[in-house]
Amino acid sequence: MRRRSSEFGAAFTLRSLYRAIQFCQAFADREIVSTLSTQLSWSHFIELLPIKDPLARDFYAEMCRIERWDVRTLRQRIGDMQAIRALAGRVRDLQQQAAQQYLPVVDDILRTGSRDTQRIEQTLDGLLDFCGHEPVLQLYKKLCRHYWAIDPAAAAAYVNAYREYWGSDEPGGQP
Repeated sequence: MRRRSSEFGAAFTLRSLYRAIQFCQAFADREIVSTLSTQLSWSHFIELLPIKDPLARDFYAEMCRIERWDVRTLRQRIGDMQAIRALAGRVRDLQQQAAQQYLPVVDDILRTGSRDTQRIEQTLDGLLDFCGHEPVLQLYKKLCRHYWAIDPAAAAAYVNAYREYWGSDEPGGQP
């Protein structure tokens, strides 16, 4: 490799050869490369190479082209999306935990036919924050239906709270 570096210049290194191979694998379509290479620098491509998802990589390449992002902007946008994906993953984890934790509580209330309004309302209050997750929403709906038979006005207030919080315009008296 040293002989090649002296023959072809200092930029010819094992690392640059590896990047060239990555580039050929990531951007196999010559027409796309031809178009992008007139508008993006090699540094842009170096930033795009670590992105494993071809759709995401193509998206960022296209945004660089259309919006004329410099390399610094590209790095920031990729970093921003990674942070958003990580946050979304944590939110999904919390939603799943909520569903797992509230399932036995709701099942117990329904199975026993509990009329303990304080327990029901405390459970509905906790569920409301996680109703963006379908399994939690189903628990919320079941518990609202149960509560409807005990206190229709209070149950209606929870249905309205759901609609205000989550923007649902579902007709009927239940979420």
